[in-house]
Amino acid sequence: LAAKEGKTSEINQLSNAVINAYGGQANIKNVDACITKLRVQVVDPKKVNKQQLTNLGARGVVNPSKQSVYAVFGTQADRIKNEMKDILSGKSPAINNQKIVNIAKTNNTKQTKVIKQLMKVSAPVDGKVVSLTRVKDKTFSENIMGKGFAIIPSNGNFVAPIDGTITLVNNHAFSIRSKQGYDILVHIGIDTVKLSNKKVFKYNVKVGQKVKAGDKIVTANLNTIKSNKLDTITPVIVLNETLGSAKIKNLKNNTNVKAKTQVIEVK
Repeated sequence: LAAKEGKTSEINQLSNAVINAYGGQANIKNVDACITKLRVQVVDPKKVNKQQLTNLGARGVVNPSKQSVYAVFGTQADRIKNEMKDILSGKSPAINNQKIVNIAKTNNTKQTKVIKQLMKVSAPVDGKVVSLTRVKDKTFSENIMGKGFAIIPSNGNFVAPIDGTITLVNNHAFSIRSKQGYDILVHIGIDTVKLSNKKVFKYNVKVGQKVKAGDKIVTANLNTIKSNKLDTITPVIVLNETLGSAKIKNLKNNTNVKAKTQVIEVK
């Protein structure tokens, strides 16, 4: 049974609105998240209101399979997932649809203050730099999360692509905020969230730690990723919520590089 209605937080109101956009509690089979992407399995995809999800702040909505609907909510995706699970299990208040307050758009699009100065982003690992269009995931290939590049790693030794502060460590991905205010996401492999219970990623850093470009961040077992029939291609993204109107210039493409080689400029 759902928890009784009462005074609710902004994240609770947003999560209730997202549940409503997904067709209501009865239409949701499972909720998960992958860094900036809310991954929801539904009973009937026709009941999902994609425009409503966009109005709530989703930067894109994709259907990777018949009953899966993914919405890119930026760095709030994980918080929304946790609150949705609490609402669905009755741990957090479920709000009557008519009483949902749509605070989501202004809340979800708050941007970190960015100083428009030149920033160069380096390869986080040895490998081949390729276009994001090579990534078999629309949220990357269609720049829904942000812009950047991808790299096909030749080993599992990942380093910081910029100077900055670690803002996220989540098994298959990490992000760093530069002094200019840009958030750079390094997403190791595609669908590697499925390996969260396996010892694939060994981190040397924690959230809040300051790092320099080239500092060791994580060692990934590429053989385990491959043996699970997953792609090791690694998108390196300037997240939309901090990219704003800044432009990206490619310095390297379709080229074999060493880690710490500069690949793009952001300004």
